[in-house]
Amino acid sequence: MIFRAPEFVKVGMKDPTFTTRTDGAYLPQVPYGGTGGVLRYKQGQFVAAFVHRVDYISSPLHAELLAVKQGMQLLQSMQVASAVIESDCQVAVTAITSIRLRFVRRQANTVAHRLASQGFESNINHEWFVNAPEIILDALMYDSNRIH
Repeated sequence: MIFRAPEFVKVGMKDPTFTTRTDGAYLPQVPYGGTGGVLRYKQGQFVAAFVHRVDYISSPLHAELLAVKQGMQLLQSMQVASAVIESDCQVAVTAITSIRLRFVRRQANTVAHRLASQGFESNINHEWFVNAPEIILDALMYDSNRIH
């Protein structure tokens, strides 16, 4: 589904400014949490909002980071190309702003590409820790030989 920005955003606006505020909810005694967020235009006008119940939340930081991610997904679905995302969790903001994002060519991204392809073909979510899954072992070996 493609969403469109409200008319008040389009009329005569050369450089609209959007702000998305996100938050996560977590209680250690339950195995789920919640996320929410609101997208506003620069004068504070409501544009969109979201709420999600999320299973398997492990910490307050986990909930906050998922909320930021879902805020970014909302911006993408609304086709908003430029926005500020705000969170009340300083640890989450610091964690995200300390990450560098850079471009790599497809040839250097074979492991992640293979995992994405598996995700496309599968109807279940998987995560692996410590031991790599068999489907990427050859690609990991290939990458390791090219790096060293």
